[in-house]
Amino acid sequence: MINPDHELSSVSPQSQDEKPKRVRTRNSTLFNISTFLVKIYEILSKAEMEDIIKWTEDGLAFMIIDQTKFSNEVLPIYFKHSNFSSFIRQLNMYDFHKSKRKGCPHQMFQHPQFKRDRYDELHLIKRKSNSSHPLRI
Repeated sequence: MINPDHELSSVSPQSQDEKPKRVRTRNSTLFNISTFLVKIYEILSKAEMEDIIKWTEDGLAFMIIDQTKFSNEVLPIYFKHSNFSSFIRQLNMYDFHKSKRKGCPHQMFQHPQFKRDRYDELHLIKRKSNSSHPLRI
């Protein structure tokens, strides 16, 4: 099992009272965690992104508040493209599901092992193989 305190050591907080500022992707290789997942987790850890993308209140999903800003300002920095459809396709490849909550107009995505404050579960999320894709022959 991964020690959750180890992941926190890979984060560079400004002080002990503040939330971690950056999740370094080089530790993702040590635990065989997809860089894609680490990048999403990193984006969600940034307070300055909360008007664009943030965790749901219960921390079991994340929601995209402003799709235009997410595509134009966030995606090019982290993923070298600004194509929202490609981002969604990647989420689907990792078995994330769109979720709806009554009264919430934002797009929400969830995965059973992708939760706030549970970086230690990211290694459990695996990309679907090509053989499991329904359109592959």
